[in-house]
Amino acid sequence: GSVALICLFLAIERRTALPLLPLRLLLRRGAFANVSLAALGTISTAALFLSALYMRQVFGYSAGKAGAATLSLPAGYAIGANIGSRALNRVAGRRLAASGFLLLAASLLWLDRIPTHGHYVTTFLPALLVLGTGLGMALVPSIVTATAGVGSDDHGVAAGLCTMSQQMGGAIGLAAMDSIAAT
Repeated sequence: GSVALICLFLAIERRTALPLLPLRLLLRRGAFANVSLAALGTISTAALFLSALYMRQVFGYSAGKAGAATLSLPAGYAIGANIGSRALNRVAGRRLAASGFLLLAASLLWLDRIPTHGHYVTTFLPALLVLGTGLGMALVPSIVTATAGVGSDDHGVAAGLCTMSQQMGGAIGLAAMDSIAAT
């Protein structure tokens, strides 16, 4: 049903005089960065949810303690975004995003190996810091790429498309990762 509705939406947008989403934004070279943003939405939402769930169910943390324990992810995110924004003037966006995704892969492997008897400070804290850093480093060049070269009339729509990509990635990714984790 979703695929049919998306196709219907695109057909309507192609024919209307004032489209909500001008299709020229999807045909730009930098539009592919929205796929990267969807992946980042998937990773951040699923990792945060599943980490908190693991801390609650395996480590026996209360909801408040598990929530507080996941604050290391946004702390890492701030670090990574700071690194990304400073490095973007000196390093190509693709390389910076690739470095961020490599950190993400390493942190996801780390999170996958957390033992049931582990301690937060030696297991989750560093893994979530690395995960957040990778997210921040990959996010900055992805957003810059997705919005670069867009005309001033389309800046808001391009930024909205970035946000929508992240939200859609988060929603679909969380559902998929939760199903995988449940099995």
